[in-house]
Amino acid sequence: MKEDSTDLTVYKASAGSGKTYSLAKEYLKLIIANPFGYANILAVTFTNKATAEMKTRILEYLYGISNRLEDEEYVNLLKNIVSEMNSEKCENVLNAEESDSWNEEIARNNAKLAMSKILHDYSFFRVETIDSFFQTILRNLAKELGHGAFMNIELDSKAVLNEAIITLFDQVASNETLLNWISNYIDEKVRDGKSWKLENEIASFAENLFNEKYMRNEPELRKSLKDLGTLNNFKNSLYKKEKQIASQIVEKASRFFDVIKANGLTVDDFSFGKNGVAGYFVKIVENKSYDDSVFGKRAGSALDDSDKWAAKTHKKADLIRNLAKSDLINILRDTEDFRKENIKTLNSCAILLRQINNLGLLQVIADIVNKDNDENNRFMLANTQSLLNRIMKDDDAPFIYEKIGASIKNIMIDEFQDTSRTQWDNFKPLLNEGMASKNMSLIVGDPKQSIYRWRDGDWRIINNITSEFSQKKITVKSLDTNRRSETEVIRFNNNIFKEAIKRFKTGNEEKDLQIAGAYSDVEQKSAKKKCIGYVNVKFVGEEEDDNGEKKRYEDNMADEVVKTVNSLVHDEGMDPNLITVLTRKNDQIALIANKLIAEGHKVISDEAFRLNASPAVNLMIEAMRYIVEPDDPVNKAQLIIDFQTTEGLTSDTDMNDFVKRVSVNDSGKIELKRSETANAVMEELTQCSKLPIYELAEHLYELLHLKNLKGQEAYLYSFFDGINNFITTQASDLSSFLKYWDDVLCNKPIPSGGKSKGIRLYTIHKSKGLEFHTVILPFCDWTMTTQNKTLLWCSTHDKPEPFSEIPILPIEYGPKMRDSLFADEYADEQMQLWVDNINLLYVALTRAEKNMFILCKNKESKNEKNNNKEETPVGKNVSELILNVIGSSENEYFRERWDSENLTFSSGQLCLSVKTKNKEDNNRLKITAEPEEFEFCSFRQPAKFRQSNKSKDFISGTAENVMIEDGKVKHYLFANIKTVDDIESAAAQLKFEGIISDNDEGKYINFVKESIERNNVKHWFRPGLKYFNECSITFFDDNGELQTRRPDRVIFDGETMTVIDFKFGNVVKKGHETQVKEYIDLLRNMGYKNTEGYIWYFKSDKIHKVEY
Repeated sequence: MKEDSTDLTVYKASAGSGKTYSLAKEYLKLIIANPFGYANILAVTFTNKATAEMKTRILEYLYGISNRLEDEEYVNLLKNIVSEMNSEKCENVLNAEESDSWNEEIARNNAKLAMSKILHDYSFFRVETIDSFFQTILRNLAKELGHGAFMNIELDSKAVLNEAIITLFDQVASNETLLNWISNYIDEKVRDGKSWKLENEIASFAENLFNEKYMRNEPELRKSLKDLGTLNNFKNSLYKKEKQIASQIVEKASRFFDVIKANGLTVDDFSFGKNGVAGYFVKIVENKSYDDSVFGKRAGSALDDSDKWAAKTHKKADLIRNLAKSDLINILRDTEDFRKENIKTLNSCAILLRQINNLGLLQVIADIVNKDNDENNRFMLANTQSLLNRIMKDDDAPFIYEKIGASIKNIMIDEFQDTSRTQWDNFKPLLNEGMASKNMSLIVGDPKQSIYRWRDGDWRIINNITSEFSQKKITVKSLDTNRRSETEVIRFNNNIFKEAIKRFKTGNEEKDLQIAGAYSDVEQKSAKKKCIGYVNVKFVGEEEDDNGEKKRYEDNMADEVVKTVNSLVHDEGMDPNLITVLTRKNDQIALIANKLIAEGHKVISDEAFRLNASPAVNLMIEAMRYIVEPDDPVNKAQLIIDFQTTEGLTSDTDMNDFVKRVSVNDSGKIELKRSETANAVMEELTQCSKLPIYELAEHLYELLHLKNLKGQEAYLYSFFDGINNFITTQASDLSSFLKYWDDVLCNKPIPSGGKSKGIRLYTIHKSKGLEFHTVILPFCDWTMTTQNKTLLWCSTHDKPEPFSEIPILPIEYGPKMRDSLFADEYADEQMQLWVDNINLLYVALTRAEKNMFILCKNKESKNEKNNNKEETPVGKNVSELILNVIGSSENEYFRERWDSENLTFSSGQLCLSVKTKNKEDNNRLKITAEPEEFEFCSFRQPAKFRQSNKSKDFISGTAENVMIEDGKVKHYLFANIKTVDDIESAAAQLKFEGIISDNDEGKYINFVKESIERNNVKHWFRPGLKYFNECSITFFDDNGELQTRRPDRVIFDGETMTVIDFKFGNVVKKGHETQVKEYIDLLRNMGYKNTEGYIWYFKSDKIHKVEY
């Protein structure tokens, strides 16, 4: 055994190099050395899926080894473990005599013991996500943080932000500063010609509350903005600075016009007029333009040469040249020197002023969120890392980790390239603690596969891991053998990335070294004995459709995918289940999926199939919208058309069919002709408004005959799961659910399942960690920078005043940053964007096992906008990068295989075969359940009688003689109807609440109808009136005290206000008339001079008019 031991081992694991295998092997070595030590090992990764895979892999290996399975995988793994354990110094062994020599028998026995212990104590099998680990610590720190034992950890930060924004708008009327910020925000959007839909824009910006850099600086920022007036003062300082510099530049440039005017010259007298040196001054003075574009080549050449100021043949050429020598050149130099000296400050003011209003709103939203969290004993999951980071800066880190209730000796971190700086700062003390005790820890990652920077992942941490520790033995190993892909695929990737990285030159040596270091191990060896595999690259140009019109680029690319698939399946005989399509964006998946389906191919994709693509689910949502807003003609029309189409009651749903069924009734309202079935459904829907959401959905499933729609089971199961999640976490009213549908649930993907058959479609991000037989990569043309708005949080500590007044400020990434005081931040972000996009390409090109088809863009469409496509050392986009590399004659591999005429690259031979196992795997832990299809059914049980809490309002008498008081029920009915059409629904509500039985419902309906008919008062219940049932009238009495009166029913026909008081008792009292007179007085005092009153005695069936 070796005496030296490594404190920390770092595996840089390129794609397909067996990362999970290596990590599982290291874990097995630890628990075979000490079968009781599993509780002291912490293995973390970043997703639940990766966690489940790691747990499963460890248990499968333990089972295979301990049960002496003869599969080559387990045999070789055991040999490797024993060999490595004998060559390393093994700590914490079970028996001291075992430490000098390990053999396979001892290893098997210890593996069996370890597996038994893990399965019987599974909660201490600590393979978990990084979020789960830190949540555990946070919950144990609840008391120290001032939270109770029942602290709620909120996962849905978007829902919390939406609530906060509603509160924000409620505060606008009472907060003048807030109103000004929002008004200025709207003005800026209108000025820029952009949408100013406040809710979405502010919600998007508010997500910065959970940006890592913002959260790290949030305490200092909050301290500096404790008084919101500080922000206004800062804004005014920026405006003042900007105006001061701009006016000075204009003042200096204006001297040019003073001179030429005094000498009888105009701009047109100068060489090239406004396009020459004189144009420099025109741009500044008239156009108020101050950036570098104003100082063109002609102005530059005129700076030292007076001959450049005037054309030789101009009649005033001598005058102009003399003026140039005496005055104009000095004016040009003085103006340009001042402009260049101050342009960074000027641009800094401009880019900061665009975000100041947003920063103010962000602080208000942060205050609202914090207040809501305190009131609800709630903590945001997104804030966990930053909070722990702040605690550990002021406290003893080991104490913090002791709160998890176990001593962690060994740490394993998977997918380390996705670790953020804050996460790493939180983990580092724990690693230091373990290394100080000489306990082995392991980090596994690959900077080339860091594609989650939007989640604050920082690939530079693993790239510079050795500099993170001092006086520690760090061993960095590169797993350089690719066990996934065939040799030809590996050769292509080795060459493409080796050549691409050569071309990455940022102009900053340190940054260039960072990028080169990340890709230093990009060249991989092949584990395959045969040199097979196939790679094809095609550059897709513009094409025309059958009518001679140019096809839309997106359609053209999607059609190329279909052609490739058809060729593989129909011409080459490839099993379509072996084909996978990877794209950069979700909407590209939907486009390709539709075209493949149209060609008869079966498609499997979570992204392509979302809940809002289901006719059954959409029909239920339309029915719910109709229930909430039955008078909305759009909801009604959409529901009728879709239902009748679903039922086969109409042949088509195009506009012609729609128009045929539209008519105008006698009242001038538009109506839609509908079938008797549809009429019955619409009538039934009006009775469903009081049903709980889940029961309503079940009822709609039956009512709308959705079982007749085939292939909807997966959508319906997922939809009902979504309803269940909603009603267990949020307010369960129907309107709130419909908003939840619009905001969240409608885009929920339908899981396709691992056993499904068909062509698979994934985004590149979703494909990470997966491998596929044949990969097609269309739309390989994303920009090397960004097409989206990127907001950077920039420190101002090293900036001059007034910029340093606020410690951190938001700036939108863009070219203007390049010529500002934030140029370093711009350069860093630009480098990060280049790495993001080259990494995305690396992940995409390393998913293929056998065959790979890459579809690039030949050239930009003439109509395509070129916004945000900055030039980079390798081209504007990935297509240009690949073309520059493959089309270069420098690389022999590409030169021999490149067809420059047709812009295609082809290498190797197409592989149609798929690897088959020689014999069945006997590992019981690898047995997976076979999927079974179930018919979606609803089992509604009718409720005969349900007593609600409200029923106590209708009960009188003693416990021995409890009865429903008839008068109260009748009074309730009259109080809840406006027109005669409301009688049935009011009675149904009483039945629903358990007040009356099924048998009594008809009796009460008849009573109300007959009472109205018998007393000739239908005009009191006709449509078109204004109704006020049991509405309170508040007033101050003679003593100045607030009083309230509630007449039973008040109606207004536009001229006369009528008060009606219902009496269901046997006794007629004089006080009844006094009461109605008081109502009349109050209404007349409110301005309704024409007011009359009635008392309706139901026992005697008489209506008494109150004379007044």
